[in-house]
Amino acid sequence: MLFDALGLQLRQVSIRPRASNPLSGERALIRQPQAIAANCAVAVGAQYAICAQALEQRLLSDTALQLIDVRDGHEHLAMSLGGINLPLSELPQRLAQGLAPIETVVYCKSGVRSLKALHAISAVVGSGRCRSLTGGLDAYLAAGCQERLRRAEVRR
Repeated sequence: MLFDALGLQLRQVSIRPRASNPLSGERALIRQPQAIAANCAVAVGAQYAICAQALEQRLLSDTALQLIDVRDGHEHLAMSLGGINLPLSELPQRLAQGLAPIETVVYCKSGVRSLKALHAISAVVGSGRCRSLTGGLDAYLAAGCQERLRRAEVRR
């Protein structure tokens, strides 16, 4: 059965067995459910992205860097890299509040919300000064860059 949620229609289709089907064919290869790794990465130009390792190096250096967390407040309180918490849902109303025209890194959990906010924040801090953390905090943790996160949690 196929369900079209937009048109609220049901349609029945027939599926003929195939000998080459990996589930039910003559030489079935799949005998139990298997996990499939999801890849939700969004490609963005290098001039607008920063990887976890490069961000970690920047944070450890003495260069000025503005961090903006575009996750909701409760997410920011649970774990963050610090910086300004400017939720994506509040971005239009709070955009001009306290943003410095310096190098800026926007981050979220997986990198999707920070990409959505990138253009608007770039308009405030200056073209070429704003980057999104590729893969977000998930990628930051996966890269083993956890020390700054622990310190951020201890300060709260």
